[in-house]
Amino acid sequence: MFWLSIGLGYAVVYAIAGLLLSGTPAAIWLYGIGVLIPAVLAIVSIVRRSRDWAGCQWLFWATIAAGFSLWVIGHVGWALERVTEGPPLEWLSWHTAFSLSGGVAPLLALLARPQRGPRHGALATTAVDIAGFAIITAFAYAYFINLPSLEPSHAGSAQMSLLIVIQVQRFALLAAMLLVGLRTTSPAWRRTYWRLAAGYSVGFLIRGVLSLAIVRGTYEPGSFYDLAWIAPFFFTLWAIAEAPASEAEKAAPASRPSDLWLLTIGLAMVPVVGYGGYYLFPLGSPTDNFRVLLTTVTTIAGLALLTARTIVQGAELRRADDRLRLLASVAQQTGDQVLVFDRTWRVQEANDAAVAALGYTREELARLTCPMLTADDSHEAGRAADRALQANETWRGTLKRRRKDGSAFPASCTIGALRNEAGVPTHFVAVERDATDELRLRDQIISSERLAAVAEVVSGVAHEINNPLQAIMGCTELLLDSSTSAQSRRDLETVRNEAARAGQIVRNLLGFVHRGPGEREVHDVNAIVQKIAALRVYHLRQIGIELDVRSHPEQLPARVNRDEIQQVLLNLLLNAEHAISGSGRGSRITLYTWRDAHGIAVQVADDGPGVPSELRGRIFEPFFTTRQVGEGSGLGLSISLGIALAHGGRLEFAPSPDGGASFRLTLPPFTRRDRPATALNVTPVPPGSGPRALVIDDEEAVRLMLVRMLERRGYAVAQAGDADAALALLGDAPVDVVLCDAQLPRLPGTSLFARASARRPQLHGRFVLISEDGAPIADAAERAGLPLLSKPFTSSELDAVLDEIGR
Repeated sequence: MFWLSIGLGYAVVYAIAGLLLSGTPAAIWLYGIGVLIPAVLAIVSIVRRSRDWAGCQWLFWATIAAGFSLWVIGHVGWALERVTEGPPLEWLSWHTAFSLSGGVAPLLALLARPQRGPRHGALATTAVDIAGFAIITAFAYAYFINLPSLEPSHAGSAQMSLLIVIQVQRFALLAAMLLVGLRTTSPAWRRTYWRLAAGYSVGFLIRGVLSLAIVRGTYEPGSFYDLAWIAPFFFTLWAIAEAPASEAEKAAPASRPSDLWLLTIGLAMVPVVGYGGYYLFPLGSPTDNFRVLLTTVTTIAGLALLTARTIVQGAELRRADDRLRLLASVAQQTGDQVLVFDRTWRVQEANDAAVAALGYTREELARLTCPMLTADDSHEAGRAADRALQANETWRGTLKRRRKDGSAFPASCTIGALRNEAGVPTHFVAVERDATDELRLRDQIISSERLAAVAEVVSGVAHEINNPLQAIMGCTELLLDSSTSAQSRRDLETVRNEAARAGQIVRNLLGFVHRGPGEREVHDVNAIVQKIAALRVYHLRQIGIELDVRSHPEQLPARVNRDEIQQVLLNLLLNAEHAISGSGRGSRITLYTWRDAHGIAVQVADDGPGVPSELRGRIFEPFFTTRQVGEGSGLGLSISLGIALAHGGRLEFAPSPDGGASFRLTLPPFTRRDRPATALNVTPVPPGSGPRALVIDDEEAVRLMLVRMLERRGYAVAQAGDADAALALLGDAPVDVVLCDAQLPRLPGTSLFARASARRPQLHGRFVLISEDGAPIADAAERAGLPLLSKPFTSSELDAVLDEIGR
């Protein structure tokens, strides 16, 4: 906007000076110098910014600067002629050809198409094209305007023709700038064209008024009419200052054959028009002699330009052919797969690596489209790639390519679009690499690092837990030896069994991260299944999956390595859990055990989406997995199969009664029967009298222990195993204190408190959270303003909380 503001001020000063000098000899000096300054400033501005442009973008501005220079020569010639010769004003003279040719230069500069980038390869041919059209334009102006003015009988009509041609030229320049500005896809160049068009529109309107004044004989140099020249120059200065600098060159055709044909036709018309006019419309000697000379010189120059154009274009084509051959050789030799598709995604070209990877011949590939080469589960990624390419972006990602034999492999892809000069995609080029080995290696590394980290953590935790567990169990045994009370013995049995359960869990975890000894012993398969189910039931309940164990009513003894069979069952449970949670279908996993003629069978069945028929033959292959990259190594089922075969059994996919996936482990039986351990049954203790308390915990042993502790303190205690039962009890009668597990299934303790306190505000200050998770629950309890007991807590800590509530 700087130059636009300067131009407005300049126009005001010029108009005022014109009024003051009107009718004086100084008016011609005002015109000569005042109109000259903006043109010179525009030339200087282009020269100063010339380093910012390259290739055809530089040629665009250089052509405009050359045109302005010609116009300056014509303007200075006319002004000096008026100063030396005086009135009357004559517009037709030697300077007219310079002015007219300079005025049409911005129109010729559009042949450089700067909005399409520097295009260094097209610089030479475009320069020749511009020079050729400049010669044709100069010939037309000289032949039809300057030469006829030499004859007194045609001088008047030549002057009128000049005024019409100038106005037509201004209109053509305005229309061309507007049209190119509307069609270009570059916002920066669109603004540049519109700034130029704005200047030419002002000049066109004022020039129309000026032409009428010239016809009427009322025009005087140094008047308001001179803004017809001044305004376009200042708008051009604005466009030059804001024009974008050249960026990295983009791929584009070196030249357009249509330009050569158009140039050839134009130059061919020169002798036809020139010599034809000489014979059909003679003007008389010596004007006709000049017409013949002009036609001859222009024809010779045109032939020279056409020859140069042909040589330059031929050299460009040879360079382009050499480059294409080099690129084709590189594409064929590279180990990456290169596929070229047309705008409908049909295969056009494929290198040797792509042909070998996909298993098709080139003739077969030519009949296929990209979706036909893409696995079904990658079609959405393919559509995302198409959207990115249509938005002029390069897409990078992973697709599953389908081979001719129906198998698929992950391909790491980079896909780009080749566009024509209008910016429309014509072809898509995909450079791909088979990522199977890369993903497999990454999975193995991640799995190894994860198992190593888990082993370190479990080993440390087991060391820290086993010591206190041993102390608990030892003290419990001592108390059992000395106790005579039946109730006390039941309590101590509960402590001992729960401590033993914790110890078994730790040993099971150690068995999974560190392979135990290889000897096999006789174990009850039912007991192994029960222990694995106990390990996973709480987690499955938290994520909304029900684990149903349907054991054979009798013992199922087998000689096995317990740790290995536990690993097999855990792998099958994890697969079923992933199938359900990953698909959003199903909510039940069932464990069956039975004995048949083949031996002892354990079946893990889910009601999830199942295994597609085309994948059932590959599910036991090492590293084969249907999970996303990074979610599994594909070794679980293959290792499990190896363990089953090593035990003399089988692991096979079987039909599921619930429609999902089902895997059956069969083991050879052992004839000697061992008596299975019996579970400890806990009998609820009837509540006492006194203050009312409610204990909410899904762990029965912890809940009964809390009930006993509160009853010994004189509380009348109610108990609930889940949030729904707790809300029902809280609605029946008021309570003085609530002890609630912070991690209840389906509804955390803080959320249960929020729902209960909304109905019974008096629970504030009487609701206690119990947790083993430490800091996260402590922060939530603090935000809710609730007391917190962290497991394991002592009787004194419980008494302190109860005393605080009582106060």
